Amino acid sequence: RIFVGGLRKTTTEDRIHAHFARFGEVQNVEIKRQPDGSSRGFAFIRFAAVESVDRAIEAHARHMIDNKWVDVKRHDSDAHAAGPASMLRHDRKNEDR
Repeated sequence: RIFVGGLRKTTTEDRIHAHFARFGEVQNVEIKRQPDGSSRGFAFIRFAAVESVDRAIEAHARHMIDNKWVDVKRHDSDAHAAGPASMLRHDRKNEDR
């Protein structure tokens, strides 16, 4: 998963999905909302493949949604890691030995 921060309050799930689909198959877009339903200005995107996460992170300088630059970071709920997913796979392989 990736975290996307700095979104406009008016940005929709469909707009976020369309932006990130260029990096791979998007399984889910979840905009975090206030109790009244208004956007909190950030979202989480789940991709079908870890390689898509890598591509989205590597393209950090190209993330403009609704004419606003947004912040994109890795968000691994099971690892809480900030490194590339390829490093995670490598580390996990070494742990299994």
